[in-house]
Amino acid sequence: MTFESWTAIVKIRCCGLVLLTLTSSCARAPGTGSPGAGQPSSAAVRGARLADSLLERMTLAEKLGQLTMAPAQWGQTGPQAAGGGEDLVREGRIGSFLGFWGAAATRRMQRIAVEDSQLHIPLLFAYDVIHGWRTIFPVPLAEAASFDTAAVEGAGAAPTLPLRKDLRSIAMIGPLADDARSALGSWAAAGKPEDAITLLEGIRQAVPGTRVLHTRGTPVDTVDTRGFGEAERMAREADAVLLVLGEREDMSAEAASRASVELPGSQDALARAVTRAARASDPAKPVVVVLMNGRPLAIPWIADSVPATVETWFLGVEHGHAVADVLFGDHNPAGRLPVSMPRVTGQVPIYYGRKPTGRPPVATEKYTSKYLDVPWTPQWPFGHGLSYT
Repeated sequence: MTFESWTAIVKIRCCGLVLLTLTSSCARAPGTGSPGAGQPSSAAVRGARLADSLLERMTLAEKLGQLTMAPAQWGQTGPQAAGGGEDLVREGRIGSFLGFWGAAATRRMQRIAVEDSQLHIPLLFAYDVIHGWRTIFPVPLAEAASFDTAAVEGAGAAPTLPLRKDLRSIAMIGPLADDARSALGSWAAAGKPEDAITLLEGIRQAVPGTRVLHTRGTPVDTVDTRGFGEAERMAREADAVLLVLGEREDMSAEAASRASVELPGSQDALARAVTRAARASDPAKPVVVVLMNGRPLAIPWIADSVPATVETWFLGVEHGHAVADVLFGDHNPAGRLPVSMPRVTGQVPIYYGRKPTGRPPVATEKYTSKYLDVPWTPQWPFGHGLSYT
């Protein structure tokens, strides 16, 4: 069977699946007939027979091969199979590739699988199927936050957000405001930082007539206060302050556990210093914390002391535009937390479905499951979210 024949079969099977969904609610043309209720289409039957015949012919090694995903290695011309990879494809010992992309490269490897192997089964390429290749979408936590846009709690006439677009100046302070790589998230496939709109870029494009000041203040995960003085000066000078805090993209997800879920490095101290400086110059000055992170963070001082906090996670290539739209009111925020956010690390685990083993907490009874120093409730519970209306 040729590469083109396999392509045609795959297209037929995919079209059959889509049409099964569509024809359930669409009238058929007179005389075309229809399968009996609950009966599979002829395309589905052919697909099932093909799969059954392949399984009967496969050795145990070939079945295991279909479950094997191989990494690619980088060559001078782009991704390529690791040493011996092409032979393993011919032998049916590889069923899919991770980190392998490009039309020419994938077509060449697909021809080997379809024309040179015993079973002629096409390969799967993870970046084509799962990750979006180069155009990177929000991380799953961020996508999950949009699952219920109707049940959003109104914030009322909050004085801080949305920000006015006629502000003379805005101070953007924090180590992540201009971090394009972090905007893409931890699993960025073939995404390129130069494609991403940072929050600093997004704000400057949203209010071209506003003077936007910027300083990082401190590194993300290093205890370093040398930049605090410049950050405090900008906070006093500007009409509004945006503190962009959180984690780099490599500090969460696979093989990136942390023992503490508080803000890393000196970021909490930076938030306190900048907020004090802003309020000293004008008690009514808007101060907003924008979080970029791949896990729920514990930010008790910010939650209690800063009037507005926006959780953005990592939003992909359009990060800066999306956040700017919310901050200036061009888009009404409608997200809901898909996780519970703890007050401190010691509360973890605190997910909404957890079944505690101790006595249910009662404020007036000592010998129940609670804490001496913080409430037993999360800072913000699963499903929390505010809106401008």
